[in-house]
This record gives sequence, C-alpha cells and structure tokens, in this order.
Amino acid sequence: MEAATLTQARVRLLGEELVLTGDEPERLERLAGELDMMLKRLAADAGLQAQPTRAALLVALNLLDELTRLRERQAAFEQSTDSAANSMMKRIDHTLEAE
Repeated sequence: MEAATLTQARVRLLGEELVLTGDEPERLERLAGELDMMLKRLAADAGLQAQPTRAALLVALNLLDELTRLRERQAAFEQSTDSAANSMMKRIDHTLEAE
C-alpha cells in the first residue's frame, strides 16, 4: 500500500495566512475558501469583524450542528433500510416456505 504524498497549501482565513498540509492541496484550498466566505458572512451579519476568534467558534458550532444533523439523518435512513430489508427477507422466507 502506497503512502499518500503530503503537500502544503497556503490559504487565507479572515486575512490570516495559514499553511496546511494534506494529500489534496486543491481540496484544502477549496475548503478554506468556503470556510473564509462563511467566516466573513457570519462576522458581517453578527457584527464580529473585530472578533475573528468568536466568529470562528460560531462557524465551528454551526458546522458541528449541521454534521450532527446529517449523521442523525443517515442513522435513521440506515435503520429504515435495515428494517425494510428485514421485512422483505421475512416475506421471501414465508413465500418460499409456503411453496
């Protein structure tokens, strides 16, 4: 198994330059660009331009909430599909036993 080649990507978040390391620098740059837009939007909407740490924490909390909701939806979907598959298997078994 080949080890991933790590490279650096220079990104800017709220005007601060950061150097990130990863195996997909273009992805890091794209994600950082999206995060920077989120930070700027929230900072402007909430009047937090002078408080970048507070803006970053609020964005992090919003993202964690979104991730948690998506995980909950995925778990409910998986439970639903498992239940439907089990029900279908019981019907198939019952049909095969009746023949």
